[in-house]
Amino acid sequence: MVDDRPRHAHHHCCARPAGRTRTRTSARTASPSIRPHADGRQDAEVTPEGLRFNAPLLHGRGDPDAGSLFSSDAPGLLIDTVKRAEDGDDLIVRLYEAHGGRGTARLRVGVPFAGAYRANLLEVRLTPAEGDGTDVLVLFRPFEIVTLALGAPG
Repeated sequence: MVDDRPRHAHHHCCARPAGRTRTRTSARTASPSIRPHADGRQDAEVTPEGLRFNAPLLHGRGDPDAGSLFSSDAPGLLIDTVKRAEDGDDLIVRLYEAHGGRGTARLRVGVPFAGAYRANLLEVRLTPAEGDGTDVLVLFRPFEIVTLALGAPG
């Protein structure tokens, strides 16, 4: 049964046009999560834990001992996106600094690549990034979004 009464009493003047039907919306669910901790949110890794809760890893076939394909040695620099470039063959890695820190991080890359570049949000290569074929050095500022373009191996 659909309840056709107005949701807010002060909106009586805003009736639906004749002949228009009410659309139904899907049910929403919420899953609260509490992470007790004694130290600050950075030391307790609240942000990465929230990311793992909201977007859990999906397991598939493959080598269970393969490890992570990408990792950062800076706890506040989080890997947000890994995808193919919209135009071209680059692999795009997007990171962001979540705690207001600055510095240089080492991004470990577990896939072959030919050159690393800082890129803008449109995935246009800007400047070469320092790396050695397995790692890329990433300079970051507080709350910065960093986009890297990793060249496809030749």
